[in-house]
Amino acid sequence: MKFRQLFLTAALATSAISAYAMLPTAEAEQAQATTQAAPKVDEKINAFLVVRDASGNETLRPLTITDGVSRGDVVEYQGLYTNYDTNRVRKMTVTLGIPEGTELVGSVEPTIVRASIDGSRFVNMPIRTSVNGQAQELPLSYYKALRWTVEDVGIGATAVVKYRVRIN
Repeated sequence: MKFRQLFLTAALATSAISAYAMLPTAEAEQAQATTQAAPKVDEKINAFLVVRDASGNETLRPLTITDGVSRGDVVEYQGLYTNYDTNRVRKMTVTLGIPEGTELVGSVEPTIVRASIDGSRFVNMPIRTSVNGQAQELPLSYYKALRWTVEDVGIGATAVVKYRVRIN
Protein backbone atom coordinates (compact mmCIF):
# COMPACT_ATOMS: atom_id res chain seq x y z
CA MET A 1 0.00 0.00 0.00
CA LYS A 2 2.82 2.43 0.77
CA PHE A 3 4.27 1.88 -2.72
CA ARG A 4 0.87 2.54 -4.23
CA GLN A 5 0.42 5.78 -2.29
CA LEU A 6 3.88 6.97 -3.26
CA PHE A 7 3.28 6.09 -6.89
CA LEU A 8 0.03 8.01 -7.10
CA THR A 9 1.61 10.99 -5.35
CA ALA A 10 4.54 10.86 -7.79
CA ALA A 11 2.18 10.43 -10.73
CA LEU A 12 0.17 13.49 -9.76
CA ALA A 13 3.34 15.50 -9.12
CA THR A 14 4.94 14.61 -12.45
CA SER A 15 1.70 15.33 -14.27
CA ALA A 16 1.93 18.91 -13.09
CA ILE A 17 0.53 21.24 -15.63
CA SER A 18 2.68 23.43 -17.74
CA ALA A 19 0.00 25.59 -19.26
CA TYR A 20 -0.15 29.15 -20.30
CA ALA A 21 -2.60 31.29 -22.15
CA MET A 22 -1.68 33.75 -24.86
CA LEU A 23 -3.69 36.60 -26.32
CA PRO A 24 -4.00 36.90 -30.11
CA THR A 25 -0.69 37.34 -31.86
CA ALA A 26 -1.80 38.72 -35.19
CA GLU A 27 0.52 41.50 -36.35
CA ALA A 28 -2.04 44.24 -35.63
CA GLU A 29 -2.58 42.95 -32.10
CA GLN A 30 1.03 41.99 -31.27
CA ALA A 31 1.83 45.12 -29.21
CA GLN A 32 -1.45 44.95 -27.32
CA ALA A 33 -0.88 41.29 -26.44
CA THR A 34 2.51 41.97 -24.89
CA THR A 35 1.20 44.73 -22.62
CA GLN A 36 -1.81 42.85 -21.21
CA ALA A 37 -1.68 40.36 -18.34
CA ALA A 38 -2.16 36.69 -19.15
CA PRO A 39 -5.79 35.55 -18.92
CA LYS A 40 -6.94 33.94 -15.68
CA VAL A 41 -7.17 30.21 -16.35
CA ASP A 42 -7.80 27.74 -13.53
CA GLU A 43 -6.06 24.42 -14.10
CA LYS A 44 -6.97 21.13 -12.46
CA ILE A 45 -5.91 17.52 -13.06
CA ASN A 46 -8.17 14.60 -12.19
CA ALA A 47 -7.07 10.95 -12.16
CA PHE A 48 -9.46 8.06 -12.72
CA LEU A 49 -8.98 4.31 -12.54
CA VAL A 50 -10.43 2.71 -15.68
CA VAL A 51 -12.54 -0.25 -14.54
CA ARG A 52 -14.34 -2.81 -16.71
CA ASP A 53 -17.23 -4.89 -15.43
CA ALA A 54 -17.97 -8.52 -16.39
CA SER A 55 -19.84 -7.32 -19.49
CA GLY A 56 -16.85 -5.25 -20.62
CA ASN A 57 -18.53 -1.92 -19.87
CA GLU A 58 -16.03 0.73 -18.87
CA THR A 59 -16.38 3.11 -15.95
CA LEU A 60 -14.05 5.71 -14.47
CA ARG A 61 -13.49 5.64 -10.70
CA PRO A 62 -11.96 8.84 -9.25
CA LEU A 63 -8.55 8.30 -7.61
CA THR A 64 -7.20 10.10 -4.60
CA ILE A 65 -3.75 10.04 -3.05
CA THR A 66 -4.90 7.41 -0.55
CA ASP A 67 -6.16 5.02 -3.26
CA GLY A 68 -3.95 2.21 -4.45
CA VAL A 69 -3.10 1.26 -8.00
CA SER A 70 -1.52 -1.98 -9.17
CA ARG A 71 0.71 -3.08 -12.02
CA GLY A 72 -1.39 -3.31 -15.17
CA ASP A 73 -4.05 -0.83 -14.02
CA VAL A 74 -5.07 1.83 -16.53
CA VAL A 75 -5.37 5.40 -15.27
CA GLU A 76 -6.98 8.25 -17.18
CA TYR A 77 -5.69 11.76 -16.50
CA GLN A 78 -7.96 14.67 -17.35
CA GLY A 79 -6.70 18.24 -17.43
CA LEU A 80 -9.46 20.83 -17.01
CA TYR A 81 -8.75 24.47 -17.90
CA THR A 82 -11.47 26.96 -16.96
CA ASN A 83 -11.34 30.52 -18.26
CA TYR A 84 -12.11 32.95 -15.41
CA ASP A 85 -10.99 35.99 -17.37
CA THR A 86 -13.28 38.73 -18.68
CA ASN A 87 -12.25 37.85 -22.26
CA ARG A 88 -12.14 34.58 -24.15
CA VAL A 89 -8.79 32.84 -24.38
CA ARG A 90 -7.91 32.65 -28.03
CA LYS A 91 -4.99 30.26 -27.75
CA MET A 92 -3.56 28.20 -24.90
CA THR A 93 -0.79 25.62 -24.86
CA VAL A 94 -1.15 22.75 -22.38
CA THR A 95 1.71 20.33 -21.63
CA LEU A 96 1.25 17.25 -19.46
CA GLY A 97 4.06 14.88 -18.51
CA ILE A 98 3.66 11.13 -18.52
CA PRO A 99 4.52 9.91 -15.00
CA GLU A 100 7.53 7.67 -14.31
CA GLY A 101 6.50 4.04 -13.97
CA THR A 102 3.68 4.39 -16.49
CA GLU A 103 3.29 3.89 -20.22
CA LEU A 104 1.02 5.83 -22.54
CA VAL A 105 -1.67 3.51 -23.94
CA GLY A 106 -3.43 5.96 -26.20
CA SER A 107 -6.95 7.31 -25.75
CA VAL A 108 -5.57 10.84 -26.18
CA GLU A 109 -8.10 13.67 -26.56
CA PRO A 110 -8.17 15.95 -28.38
CA THR A 111 -6.52 13.69 -30.92
CA ILE A 112 -4.51 16.49 -32.52
CA VAL A 113 -1.56 16.52 -30.13
CA ARG A 114 2.20 16.87 -30.14
CA ALA A 115 4.35 14.40 -28.22
CA SER A 116 7.90 14.27 -26.87
CA ILE A 117 10.33 11.51 -25.98
CA ASP A 118 12.57 13.87 -23.98
CA GLY A 119 10.11 16.41 -22.56
CA SER A 120 11.56 19.33 -24.52
CA ARG A 121 11.18 18.71 -28.28
CA PHE A 122 7.59 18.13 -29.41
CA VAL A 123 6.45 16.75 -32.77
CA ASN A 124 3.09 15.70 -34.17
CA MET A 125 1.79 12.41 -32.84
CA PRO A 126 2.40 9.63 -33.72
CA ILE A 127 6.16 10.05 -33.53
CA ARG A 128 7.89 8.36 -36.44
CA THR A 129 11.50 7.22 -36.67
CA SER A 130 13.64 5.63 -39.35
CA VAL A 131 14.86 2.06 -38.85
CA ASN A 132 17.12 0.71 -41.61
CA GLY A 133 15.83 3.43 -43.93
CA GLN A 134 12.19 2.56 -43.28
CA ALA A 135 9.79 4.87 -41.42
CA GLN A 136 8.14 3.31 -38.37
CA GLU A 137 5.98 4.62 -35.54
CA LEU A 138 7.80 4.84 -32.23
CA PRO A 139 6.13 2.71 -29.52
CA LEU A 140 4.03 4.74 -27.04
CA SER A 141 6.24 3.46 -24.21
CA TYR A 142 8.90 6.01 -25.30
CA TYR A 143 6.60 9.03 -24.93
CA LYS A 144 7.39 11.34 -21.97
CA ALA A 145 5.01 14.29 -22.47
CA LEU A 146 2.05 15.49 -24.52
CA ARG A 147 1.24 19.03 -25.67
CA TRP A 148 -2.05 20.40 -26.96
CA THR A 149 -2.92 23.76 -28.47
CA VAL A 150 -6.39 24.70 -27.24
CA GLU A 151 -8.16 27.52 -29.03
CA ASP A 152 -11.14 29.74 -28.28
CA VAL A 153 -12.04 29.03 -24.66
CA GLY A 154 -15.02 31.24 -23.93
CA ILE A 155 -15.63 33.21 -20.75
CA GLY A 156 -16.49 30.68 -18.03
CA ALA A 157 -15.91 27.76 -20.41
CA THR A 158 -13.74 24.75 -19.62
CA ALA A 159 -11.41 22.98 -22.06
CA VAL A 160 -10.55 19.34 -21.34
CA VAL A 161 -7.52 17.30 -22.42
CA LYS A 162 -7.00 13.68 -21.45
CA TYR A 163 -4.86 10.63 -21.91
CA ARG A 164 -4.46 7.13 -20.47
CA VAL A 165 -1.47 5.29 -19.06
CA ARG A 166 -0.82 1.75 -17.87
CA ILE A 167 0.97 1.22 -14.56
CA ASN A 168 4.24 -0.69 -15.11
